[in-house]
Amino acid sequence: MTRFASLVGLLLLGACAAPGQRPQTTAAAPRTTSFIAFGDTGYRLDYLDAEDLTPPRSPAQFVAEARAKWIKEKRPPAGFTPPPMASMAGSTVAASGLMPTARAMDSWCRANACQFGVMLGDNIYPDGATLGADGRDDGRRFHDMFADLQRRLQASKARWKIVIGHHPLWSSSGGKFQQSRALRTALLPALCRDADMYFAGHEHTLELATDDCSTATPGERRAPLPAIVTGAAGKQRPLNTAFMAHQAANNPQYHPIYARGMVWGFIHISLSGDTATVTVISTPDDGSGTTRVETTQRFQRRTGLPR
Repeated sequence: MTRFASLVGLLLLGACAAPGQRPQTTAAAPRTTSFIAFGDTGYRLDYLDAEDLTPPRSPAQFVAEARAKWIKEKRPPAGFTPPPMASMAGSTVAASGLMPTARAMDSWCRANACQFGVMLGDNIYPDGATLGADGRDDGRRFHDMFADLQRRLQASKARWKIVIGHHPLWSSSGGKFQQSRALRTALLPALCRDADMYFAGHEHTLELATDDCSTATPGERRAPLPAIVTGAAGKQRPLNTAFMAHQAANNPQYHPIYARGMVWGFIHISLSGDTATVTVISTPDDGSGTTRVETTQRFQRRTGLPR
């Protein structure tokens, strides 16, 4: 996480004056930096294990199993939506959004500015957990990672400071609630003080929300921190509307803006001056790669150098 936060900060320095260049003093159109963010593309049908394919399932059996899992996870039965299906080795499996989303991103970026892409998959940890196999305690390892991130954020002179992680601060599926709560405890104080936005995947959803930082930095007046989830480029997974209502009611610092599950898609971000325009884009289950704008929101820069 720390390594990629630093990388994105360097990539976004185009929004500032270049090294050795004086900031412009005359009125001029702000430079725009645009990119796409997507996550959790690692679901491929040819990577499935034998247990995923045996015994072979018909489409009806696959849907019945998906419904049973939906109910077991305490999701409202009336909201059940089966995922798109595919056939693999004579069995029905959940279809992958890897290529449909890739086609959609290619189509979008042919018509809209995209200077680079950010992948929010599981493989972004440069110094991950080893359970002590390397002689180093994992608790200390992650403490050091967070401390390093905090130092980098405080020292950064980037106009926009966007932190990229895999695990979300807030999400609407409910299955990873404890992970998010632990991450908020460890990470939110630094983000609330010295970051502009936080992007994550992990949950296979598309979500926009803010945290008003009142819990993370009590007594300090802070602008809300955008917390964005874009992990819908692989295997579709649902929201949990009952959990969403409970989470919103018990966490007044959390302000959900948009959330959609059982979807393939990605997010496009455009930074211009002090404004970030965030566009949520979906692509249909038919795999065609066509694009649909779900919502567009604008967020203001929270930190950085004075104007």
